[in-house]
Amino acid sequence: MENDFDNQIELFQRATLADIKESKKHLKLFMKYQAMIAEFERRGLDTLSTQQHEVYQLLKNRVLNLQSAINLIIDAEIKEMIEYRYIKGNKHVVTIEHFAENMDDRTVERKLCKGIESVAESLKIMTVK
Repeated sequence: MENDFDNQIELFQRATLADIKESKKHLKLFMKYQAMIAEFERRGLDTLSTQQHEVYQLLKNRVLNLQSAINLIIDAEIKEMIEYRYIKGNKHVVTIEHFAENMDDRTVERKLCKGIESVAESLKIMTVK
């Protein structure tokens, strides 16, 4: 007798290695995106050229999507690590040292990777065309 689970298709596609790399790249640039948005807003959105306004909107959407994807991380510890590393802008080594007080540094690495993968999967779902 065939099991329904054998024929089950995934509701959401898993993130590919390319999706994960892309998400990590954007997480690393998060602080720069925030700074650019703030600078555009400081200068006044009404003074921006069409191209600058398009860049502003792209960055604003990207930041919002990244924040949403981080908020969707279920494991509070992993979410805290991702926020500490990317949202607060701490270096990788500092993040490892900070969280390795309570766990092995390889565990911190593994959890950071899981967090990035979770972000990639959420972004893939949120940006479906």
